[in-house]
Amino acid sequence: MQRLFYSILVGYIALTPLVMADTQLQSHESILTAIREFIESNFRHSGDSHDIEIAPLDYRLRLAECSRPIEVFTRSGSRDIGNISVGVRCQGEQPWSIYHKANIRLYKEVTLLKNPVRQGAILTPDDITLTRKDVAQLHGASLSPEQVIDKSVKKSLAAGTVLNADHLATPKLVKRGQKVLLRAQNAHLEVTMSGVALMDGEEGQRIRVRNEESKRIVEGTVTGSNIINIAY
Repeated sequence: MQRLFYSILVGYIALTPLVMADTQLQSHESILTAIREFIESNFRHSGDSHDIEIAPLDYRLRLAECSRPIEVFTRSGSRDIGNISVGVRCQGEQPWSIYHKANIRLYKEVTLLKNPVRQGAILTPDDITLTRKDVAQLHGASLSPEQVIDKSVKKSLAAGTVLNADHLATPKLVKRGQKVLLRAQNAHLEVTMSGVALMDGEEGQRIRVRNEESKRIVEGTVTGSNIINIAY
């Protein structure tokens, strides 16, 4: 029985090239063109400068010509720039599916340092410049010049650093011991009172404050310079 199975398997392998020889093959060029058109469609209306690099398919890849237009797709949640994986499938009479690699470089203007700066330095227009970079190679979203000028840096940075939010110190809108305006409001009523901050606070941060009238300690959210919103 084992010898019979082996003979059938050998016979199948021997006949396979003959079967493929009589079958029309999907050209590699048509697959690569479909991949490129699919990727290009994502940038057609954005106007962003980009490069697409698609490696040739393995010359040994032999796929039956699809009786329907081939489909290109990506997995849900997959990257759309940098090194990506793109799927191509045929849902015709002889279905098949493959994945292939592509590299997408997307270029945008970013803000970077012209000069090295020390921790705590306040950035000025003379410290920065705009340049084009492949955003797939960046760590964190780049900021515009307006977002960095007059801001202090958390740590010393080298010239050529592309600036993002992680590099900048978030300004303290409330400082411990300062008098603040407490604001409690709902859809029908707003009440304001004075208080004292018991800790420093950045915008959106919840901090403890003391109501000067009731002497109660409550928590509120920093919404502006010396302004705390209290749940009501």
